[in-house]
Amino acid sequence: MSVPIKYDTRYKVNAKIVCKMKQLRDKGWTYQKIADKFGVNNFTSYYWINDDYRKQKREQNRNWDESKRKNKKERIKQSSQNRLRLWKQFKPMYICDAITNAKNEKRPGKHRFTAFGKPLKEIEKEYKKYKKGGRKIDNGR
Repeated sequence: MSVPIKYDTRYKVNAKIVCKMKQLRDKGWTYQKIADKFGVNNFTSYYWINDDYRKQKREQNRNWDESKRKNKKERIKQSSQNRLRLWKQFKPMYICDAITNAKNEKRPGKHRFTAFGKPLKEIEKEYKKYKKGGRKIDNGR
């Protein structure tokens, strides 16, 4: 019966454990048995014992990170275009929401008195332009 090993909680294994895992694998132990002994998943034991697999996985992660960074600018641009489209389509709704949010703001400072970078009174005047004869606005909700 093995004694539980204490290790850094951020990592499942450390260098000593990896060395022991490799020794057990050389003796013919299965990945599952090794995983059970050290209290990790069998894929974790496979990852640390098999150097080629670990290299392959690290390369996959590196490629994924690079593609994620490349797509970030494109996603931001698309998001900005969508916000602009919605702003034009539902401007009264956005103004109404901005006024409500500014009035309900709990943080101290200018957040309670501004919306869209303008004083709240100015925004309320702009909102009144969209109200025609006191009718309710169809704000898309």
